[in-house]
Amino acid sequence: MGENRLNASSNDSCWGPQPQSEPTQQLQTTLMIIRVIFSVICICANFLLIRAFCKFSTLRTASNLILVSLCIADCLIAMTFILDIIRLALKERDNDKPLKRILCQINASLTLSITTIIVLHLALISVERVIAVKFPLRYNSILTNRRALLASVVLWVSTVLVTVVIPQALNLEKDGASTGNIKRGLHPCSRAFAFKFLGKYVIFFTTLMVITLLITLFCHGYIFTVSYKQRKQMRRQNNLSRVATIKEELKRARVIFLVVAPNLLSFVPLFTFLILRFSGKFPDDNNDQGCHRHHRHHRHGHTMLAKKIVYISAMGSNAICTPIIYGFKNQQFKTALLKMVKCT
Repeated sequence: MGENRLNASSNDSCWGPQPQSEPTQQLQTTLMIIRVIFSVICICANFLLIRAFCKFSTLRTASNLILVSLCIADCLIAMTFILDIIRLALKERDNDKPLKRILCQINASLTLSITTIIVLHLALISVERVIAVKFPLRYNSILTNRRALLASVVLWVSTVLVTVVIPQALNLEKDGASTGNIKRGLHPCSRAFAFKFLGKYVIFFTTLMVITLLITLFCHGYIFTVSYKQRKQMRRQNNLSRVATIKEELKRARVIFLVVAPNLLSFVPLFTFLILRFSGKFPDDNNDQGCHRHHRHHRHGHTMLAKKIVYISAMGSNAICTPIIYGFKNQQFKTALLKMVKCT
């Protein structure tokens, strides 16, 4: 019983405020301003894309439906930034510490779920483009709006099950080698344990994410291979309608790649940092010393600052890449957005 209490208190101390080694007040203020800017751009840009999709019937295609679902996930990133701002605005008083700890836990859970949803959406979008390039004439019959909506709903529901419901049901939130540790590693408000062993569920979740990323990379590699071959075929074909269709699908595939590539690349530093935290490379993440022990002040301050910069840059760039790139590069959305602006 005593050991369980010690473990519980140790886990609780990993969440929430860590005032002894925080960056300076000026850096804190700067990072808070950056969060506010990202939140405003994210909400406004994604809302415009969602609004255009709902207003113009010509935009209600299967491809755009999946992208709008991704925009909704991007809006949730703004929610995590807003919760961060509220948590940082609370004063370091004893009666505020429980609330800050709760906000940190909520934000860490949201970060894991949103990250998973975005990665799965990138894979789904990539598969959709493969279908469009491989079967340009049968695309509308293979991937209807209803099927695209069903795929998006299944993706959201399965993510909630894998990242929230199942870990809670199996009590995997308090164990050091669990989804709870993944959540602590992803969000900078808490400290993660270095993994001494990997639980079966963590291996399953990690494998799922790796397979998803590999599917995304394979799909775009396939698209570029097919596009190279089809360019040669188009030069010899006299079927103008088929040539025009193929050209249009390849153009959309390039736009989608411009959306997927920055999103994937922005996750690289975050996942790299996560791996380093789990390997115990940072001074405040060493499992042998325990997360409640004191470490050197300047090293811990640098680590805390690095955590926040990596997290804000990864999540912020994900939140604004999709609406900005797709809004400017997709001609239909660009025209619809210009019409909306002129009407206002």
